[in-house]
Amino acid sequence: MSGDLASLLQLLAEVVLGVSFLILANGLIQNALFALQLYCGFRELRKRRPRYGDDRLWWLMTSHATVPISLIVPAHNEEDSIVDSIRSILSLHYPQFEVVVVNDGSTDGTLQAIMEAFDLSPVDRYYDTTVPHRPIRGLYGSGRHANLLLIDKQQGGKADALNAGINLSRSPVFCAVDADSVLESDALLRAVQPFFEEPEKTVAVGGTIRITNGCRVQSGRILDIALPRQVLPLLQIVEYLRAFLIGRLGWSHLDSLMLISGAFGIFARRIVVQVGGYSTDTVGEDMELVIKMHRYLRENDMSYSVRFVPDPVCWTECPSSLKVLGRQRMRWQRGALETFFKHASMLFKPRYGRAGFIGMGHVLLIDVLGPPLEVLGYFIIPLAWYMGVIDWRFFAAYMALTALFGVFLSVGSLILEEMELRRFPSAWDLLVLTLVAVAENFGYRQLANFWRIGGWWQYLRGVNYWNAEAPQAEAPQGVEAFPGPPGADAADPEPCRPAPPDDACPAAAPAGTGQEGPRAGRQTAMEDPEAEDDRIEAERILTVQRDRRMVFKSCERDVVLVEGHLETSARARVLWVGPGARFVGKAEVEFAEIHGQFEGDLSASKKLAVHAAGRITGTTHYREIVVEPGGEILPGAPDPLRRIVVSGQA
Repeated sequence: MSGDLASLLQLLAEVVLGVSFLILANGLIQNALFALQLYCGFRELRKRRPRYGDDRLWWLMTSHATVPISLIVPAHNEEDSIVDSIRSILSLHYPQFEVVVVNDGSTDGTLQAIMEAFDLSPVDRYYDTTVPHRPIRGLYGSGRHANLLLIDKQQGGKADALNAGINLSRSPVFCAVDADSVLESDALLRAVQPFFEEPEKTVAVGGTIRITNGCRVQSGRILDIALPRQVLPLLQIVEYLRAFLIGRLGWSHLDSLMLISGAFGIFARRIVVQVGGYSTDTVGEDMELVIKMHRYLRENDMSYSVRFVPDPVCWTECPSSLKVLGRQRMRWQRGALETFFKHASMLFKPRYGRAGFIGMGHVLLIDVLGPPLEVLGYFIIPLAWYMGVIDWRFFAAYMALTALFGVFLSVGSLILEEMELRRFPSAWDLLVLTLVAVAENFGYRQLANFWRIGGWWQYLRGVNYWNAEAPQAEAPQGVEAFPGPPGADAADPEPCRPAPPDDACPAAAPAGTGQEGPRAGRQTAMEDPEAEDDRIEAERILTVQRDRRMVFKSCERDVVLVEGHLETSARARVLWVGPGARFVGKAEVEFAEIHGQFEGDLSASKKLAVHAAGRITGTTHYREIVVEPGGEILPGAPDPLRRIVVSGQA
């Protein structure tokens, strides 16, 4: 009997040892994949930085070469926020776009709120049912916004609503946007650039998603970037940085990106229609669509690319309670499992190239096998140490290395953020996030894996309900910022400066009309929603047409285009003075393109270009300058043959 017991214990020890080494091997492979992602993410950022510089955005904004885009916004019971969201989207900086809002059977006042805010009325619009969806009950258009369409349909879920929007969209490219997302004003200009550079190959583009918890948000705009005070959102900020700057950017570099976030993604409409649109039989419709596109394009031997833009183009609120966050992570896990097993035949098949080997292999190791093996390791590895199967020093060293590597990845993502994107306003923020990156490996990571096991359990049970996790506002008047050190600089980071105040710059009006006063039109804009829409539009671009003369005391816009005569003190992102045009006064901008005459004080924080026949008289400050032959800067003109000067003052 004792011999049988000894044999049984020996067998148990061998099983525990084998399982332990399987778990350890899986952990090593995962860490190797993460290291590869970090390296590829760094390479991709360095490669893309000069190609995707901001100095192209002003040209894209005024160019007819950009591809038209349809923004599809599914909404269900979003009465409180939908109007601000639509206003924000309508004010995006992009030459040609339409907004298709899909009311997916809302039971609150969402439909009525939209119709009243934008003065909508029933319209007729022909469309083909190229992808299936639930019946449409009505279409509504706006006389004030020709590019706004509202679809009212029976409830069918987010994927079904997106399919309805695809059928009604008229552009070759569409952008899927969550109703509660906040887009940066130049989000489309940044994200669409792969379609501009490779229009025949690019089929999908994703962008970085950031968390608004802690930021000051007003009327669908980010006014201040700050960290939240709660620990749970801080942990998620580090997670998001790691997932996007390391994970998706790294796999994009290797042509094996398998997921574009459902909060913001741009797709070639014809390819999405050919694959049947979004699938309604999974809660991971965003991941399933991208993998389905990979599969279809590979099977039809089509050359294509799925790209990721590292710029933070979309902001969303994350859960601030464990209960809501747990439901979200279980749903994400279940969606990944549904998608993987639906397309498991792609795994390691040469026909599917890197998408089948690297992309699907990553899903298998990280999303399918990773959670159960890691949770099993929480029990098996200590048991193996207790039974004497593995040496305690080996066990301690492995656990320490695993934790340190997790910290290394998180801190690496913060380093990439600071080196290339610099969206956190202070060193204090980076210090806080670094401490959070260390702390998340001791408790939070383990809890997240248990949530993912919950997703496994839902998948095995065939649970098909949707637990909507409505994000929770942290305070009635907005989210407070994480307390900074004494004397911390609270200045706005450049990419998310506040919207201009009402009296900063009046609606463009010819000099002498009596509307040059700083408060012209303010009362009307506050009382009349239509005037408010016009004011928001006017804040974007100021255009001084040829043969027109305008005089303002001060003016703040994103883009100032001068073809006639303008006298003002201007602050803008882009200043363009056309051939034969004249600007008199002061300008503080990021980019300046001078084809005509500028008289006064010009400060370009990023780049100044003086083209042939361009002439600047006065003082110029710049970081980088390009002076074409024939261009002049007086007094103290630089040598015209010295094409680029980095950091100087004329």
